[in-house]
Amino acid sequence: RAIIAREGGIGPLLSLLERGSLDAKQEVAARALWSLAVRGGNREAIVRHGGISLLLDLARRGTPAGQEAAASALQNLAVDEDIGLAVERSGGLRVIVSLLSAANTVGCRAAAAGALQNMALCERNRESAAVAASIPLLIEMLSSDAGSSAGQAEAAAGALRNLAMSDSNCEAIAAAGGVGP
Repeated sequence: RAIIAREGGIGPLLSLLERGSLDAKQEVAARALWSLAVRGGNREAIVRHGGISLLLDLARRGTPAGQEAAASALQNLAVDEDIGLAVERSGGLRVIVSLLSAANTVGCRAAAAGALQNMALCERNRESAAVAASIPLLIEMLSSDAGSSAGQAEAAAGALRNLAMSDSNCEAIAAAGGVGP
C-alpha cells in the first residue's frame, strides 16, 4: 500500500474509474482504493484526485461487484469526518442508501451499511433526510429471513448504533420495529 501511494499510484487507479474502462478493471481499481483508504494520507490523496465523485459514479452505475467495491472504498474514506461530509455534499448518502436495497447483493448491502455506519459518526450526516430513509432497510437487514449474512447484520447494527446517537433517529428506529418488546 505504501509503495503504491508513494509512487503516485492513486491517480492512475482513479483514472481507471474515470475512463469508463472495462467493468472488471473498475472493480479491481475500486478494491485497490478500498485497501489504500485505510491510511489517512491515502484518504486525502484519493479525495484530492476526485475519488469521491468517481466512486459514487461506480456505486450508481457499476456492476454488482463494482458497486460493492465502491461502497467499501467509501466506507474507509468516511472514517474521516471531513471526508464523510464531503461524500454527503456530493450526494453520496442517497447513493449509499440506495445500495441497501434487497435487490443488491449481500456484500454490497453490507458495504453500504458499513459506509453509512462511518458516515453517521458525523452529526450532520446523522440528521440527513436520506439517512432517515435507511432505517427500515437497516432493520430489515438484521432479520435472518431477509437472506442476510452475519457480516451484513453486523454492519447494519453498527449503522443503527451510530444513527441512534440522534433522538429523532431513535424514534424512527423504534417506529420501524427496531426495538423489541
